[in-house]
Amino acid sequence: MDLFKNRIARILPGIAKLALIALALVAFKAQAGLLTGRDVLGELHSYNVWIILASVALTAGSFCVLCGLELFALKEAGGVSTRSISRLRGAATGFVAHAFSQTLGFALITGAAVRVRAYSPARVSTGDIARVSAFVTLTATLGLVTGGATSLLIGAALFTFGGHLFHLHWLGWLLASLVLGYVFWCAVPGNRQLELRGVRMHRPSGSAAVTQILMATADWILAGSVLFVLLPRGMFSFPQFLPAFFVAQTVAVVSHVPGGLGVFEVILFALLGVAAGVPVVGASVAAAFLAYRVIYYLLPLAGAATIALVNDVRPAAR
Repeated sequence: MDLFKNRIARILPGIAKLALIALALVAFKAQAGLLTGRDVLGELHSYNVWIILASVALTAGSFCVLCGLELFALKEAGGVSTRSISRLRGAATGFVAHAFSQTLGFALITGAAVRVRAYSPARVSTGDIARVSAFVTLTATLGLVTGGATSLLIGAALFTFGGHLFHLHWLGWLLASLVLGYVFWCAVPGNRQLELRGVRMHRPSGSAAVTQILMATADWILAGSVLFVLLPRGMFSFPQFLPAFFVAQTVAVVSHVPGGLGVFEVILFALLGVAAGVPVVGASVAAAFLAYRVIYYLLPLAGAATIALVNDVRPAAR
C-alpha cells in the first residue's frame, strides 16, 4: 500500500501539469476561434526587421542582467570556495542556468544542477552551490513581486476589472509591503546567519537587498518589453501591459509547467482583453507570442546548449 501511495505521489504532479496544459490549450482554442496557422505565419513574415532586432536586443539586455546577478550571488551568497570562479565562468554559468531553468521550469532545481556541473570542477562546495542557487531564485521572486506591485500601483488606473480598481491598488500595496519588509529585515543589525532546510544561509545587508530587487525587477521589465514590442501597436499602453504580464508570469511560475507554456499565454490573453476592452486574440497577437517564445526562450536555450556542449567536449578532448 505504501509503495502504491508513493507511486501515486510521484506521478500526480506530472498528471496535474498535463491537465493544466490541456486546459490552457482548450482555453486558447476557445479564445482563438477561427485562427489558422497560415494567418499566424503571414503575420510573422510581416514583422519589420527593426522590431525583431529590438526584441533580440532587449533579450540580450535581460540576460546580461541575469549574468550580472549570478556574479552578485557568487559574491554575496557564496563562500570561500566560490572565490576561484572567474567572472567569465560565473557569467556563462548564469546564462546557461537561466536559459535552461526558464524553459524547463523548477528554477531552483534546474539552476542548481547546471551550477553543480559548472562549478564542481573548480572545487566549489555543494553548500556554496546551494546557497548561490537559493539566492538567485529568491532574487527572481523579489523582482516578480516588486514588478507586480509597482505595475499595479502605477498602472491600475488604466487596468481595471469591472471597476474594481480599489482591490488592485490594495494588492499592489500588499506586494510592496512584502518587499519593503524583506529590505527592513535585511537592514536590521544582528546575527546574519540562518538555516533553511539544512542549508546555512547568510542574511544579505540592506544595500545588497536593494541591489537584488533592482536587478531582478529590471530583468522582468526587460523580459516583458520583449513581448510588448512584438505586440500590435495602439491596442494598449505599456502601463496597461505590465500588470497583465506580471500576473500571467506569476501564475506560470507557480504552475511549474515548463516555461509556463500555454498557461502564460491564456492568462495574458484574458487580461489584455480586459485592459483593451475588447478580445485581443488574433493572428497578430498569436504571432507575437510565438515570436516571443522563439526569441526569449529558444534562442537563449540554443546558446546555452551550445555552451554546455563545448564545456563537456573540452575535458574529453584533453
